[in-house]
Order: sequence, then C-alpha cells, then structure tokens
Amino acid sequence: MKSPTAISFGWRVFRESVLLIFFAALVALAVGTLHPRHPDWRLPYPAKTSIDRLRSLQEHVLWVDARSPTAYAGAHLPGAVLLNEDQWNTLLPAFLERWQPGCLIVVYCDVRNGPNSMVVARRLQRELQIREIKILKEGRDEWLSETK
Repeated sequence: MKSPTAISFGWRVFRESVLLIFFAALVALAVGTLHPRHPDWRLPYPAKTSIDRLRSLQEHVLWVDARSPTAYAGAHLPGAVLLNEDQWNTLLPAFLERWQPGCLIVVYCDVRNGPNSMVVARRLQRELQIREIKILKEGRDEWLSETK
C-alpha cells in the first residue's frame, strides 16, 4: 500500500501537468489567432490536380513555379512565372503583371505534393484573395513525364 505522501505527490504532479498543458494550449491558441501571419482556417486548401485533368479544362492557365530561381533558370514549364516564399516581395510584381482575374493558377514545384507549392498557393489565397488555384499533384516531374 502506498503512503499518503506518495499519493498526494502523484496527485499534485498530475494536477500540475494538466494545468501546464491547459495554459500551454491557451497560449498556442492566442498566438495562432492573434499573430499577423496566422493561417486563415476558413480558406479551403487548394485542390490538387493532374496534367490529364488540366487538359480537359478549357480555361486559361497561369503556371506558377514555386521553386528557387536557380531551379527555375535551369528549366521550367513554358510560360511559367517564378513566385516563391523566399523572394515573395521581389517576385510578386511579375506575377501580378501576368495574372488576370478569372484565370486558373496552377502552382508546382519539383517534388510530388511539395510543400513549396502549397505555401505559395495558400499565400496567394490569403493575401490576394485568389480562389482559382490548383496544385500540380506530381510536381514538375509529372509534366516532364507527359512531354517525353
């Protein structure tokens, strides 16, 4: 049988752990809500699409390359505009020159379901209120395999 001291110590550790988790959750919630670059939970994530599905659309498509300038200079999809998170403010004017309201934007990067394309697509949604955005599922590799 455990001594009353051991039981009260165990209960105190449990109670303080629960309180610590509760206050940490409150702080995280406050930061997530009040931070100037907090995610907009109301925006749906951009849909992922494939080259085949894009071929069936009769819309004008603006390709957005979310890779580095070096990768973009090496090779990119014809007509693609470079726009990435690292040089957002520098590259955004070139994007805005090419973008027309109502045209479909397809963002891609090198890898399948790459995080760069999602970051750029979400930022376009949040900051420019653009809704016609899709992400190329397999990235640039899908386009390369289709053109061979």
